[in-house]
Amino acid sequence: MRFDADMNHSNASITQVSNVSKIMYEEATGIRRTGFIAQEVEQAALKTKYNFSGIIKPHTGTDHYSLSYESFVVPMVKAIQEQQVQIEKQCNLIDQQQQELEMLKKRLDKLEKQ
Repeated sequence: MRFDADMNHSNASITQVSNVSKIMYEEATGIRRTGFIAQEVEQAALKTKYNFSGIIKPHTGTDHYSLSYESFVVPMVKAIQEQQVQIEKQCNLIDQQQQELEMLKKRLDKLEKQ
C-alpha cells in the first residue's frame, strides 16, 4: 500500500510540475522580446563569409533557431576597435585640413590687403 501512496504522490508532483511548466512557457511566449532574428544573422554571416558560432540552428523540425548573444561580444569589440582607428585617422585629417584652411585664409587676407 505504501508503494501506491508514493506512486500517487509522484504522479501528482509530475502533474503539478507539468502544469507549472506549461504556465511558465505560456508566459514566456507571451512576452514581446527584442533582439536579432537568427535567420537574418545567419544570412548576414553567409553574405560576408563570416563563420559565426553564435547561430544555433534547429536540430529537428520542431526546434527553433536561436542566438548565443555572448558570441557577439568578441566580434563587436573588434569592430569597435577598428572603427576607433578610423575615427582617429579622420580626426587627424580634419585637424590637418583645418590648419591648412586657416593658413589659406591668412594668405588670402594678406593678398586682399595688397
